Order: sequence, then structure tokens, then C-alpha cells
Amino acid sequence: MTEEALDTVAAALHDGEIVSDALGGVIPAPVAAVVYAATLGGFIYAAPSNLLERFNNTLVAVVLGTFLPLLLIAGSAVEPTNLVDHSQWGGVPNTIPVIALAFGKEHGSAWGTRWGSAGQYLVLPSPDSCTVPL
Repeated sequence: MTEEALDTVAAALHDGEIVSDALGGVIPAPVAAVVYAATLGGFIYAAPSNLLERFNNTLVAVVLGTFLPLLLIAGSAVEPTNLVDHSQWGGVPNTIPVIALAFGKEHGSAWGTRWGSAGQYLVLPSPDSCTVPL
């Protein structure tokens, strides 16, 4: 199985857990994952492209509609003077590898994280494909 296929299976299983929890555990998580994947996959397969576009645009609007109020609430607590008065700019270089790791997987880098049976793993780019439990 390819890495993308494994990531898709892991995401479907995680979504199944969310659906199962939302239904109060009435449906076991693996069954909920299959139902979720079949429902969403069937909708994507059968729906006309203009309906898919409207559905996607609606989901984007919901994400933005929930994120913007969060920014406004959090923004009211920001003290701009803290950027100057309490900052430790000398620590910034140490954060660069973490930032690279956070964005690497999304941009095709060998860096990234994966979910395994024992939890989340950090995948380091090395000839030995080293993984470190998080």
C-alpha cells in the first residue's frame, strides 16, 4: 500500500471514531468509518460537479465562519507591547526546524508525522526511515 493510501485509511478510521463518539458509541468505530467513507465517497462519486462545488464552497464558508470569530476573540487579548517587552528573539532560530516539520508533510517533503497503532510518530528523512514516537 502506498503512503497516501495508508494516510487515507488512517483518516477514515479517525473520522469513524469521531462519528461513533458523536452517536454516543451506538455504532462501533470501524463500522462508522465504513459508513462514513461509503456515504461521503458515494456522494462525491454520484453528485454532479456543480453540486460538489457548492458543497465545497459551503464547507469553506463554515470553516471561515468559525475561524474568524475565534480570531476576533483571541485578538482582543493580544498585547502588542509584549512582542517587544517580553520577547526572546534569540530563541527564534531554534524554532525553525519545528516550523519546517509542521509544513514539510503538506508540501511533499520527507518530513512529517504519521499515526500508527502505538500513537503518532515523527518521520525523519534518513536513509533508514527513522521514526520516533511522539
